[in-house]
Amino acid sequence: MRAEERVSRLREIALIAMDEFDGDLKPVLKLLLAKAKQALRTFPGIGEPGAEKILMFTRSRPVLSLDSNACASCCV
Repeated sequence: MRAEERVSRLREIALIAMDEFDGDLKPVLKLLLAKAKQALRTFPGIGEPGAEKILMFTRSRPVLSLDSNACASCCV
């Protein structure tokens, strides 16, 4: 579905990886937490929760963000 849009997005992601990170994101994973999340959020579609999940699944940081919907339902 929407193959042209997906290809465009992947090209944008590749350009960011090449231009801003020289094609290697491993050094980003070693940054301080705030800086690592900020760097990962430069990619389209990656917000703070997504950046935290990337850091967790790459075993760079033992963090997991709470889903904003979960926070609303637990406070009721």
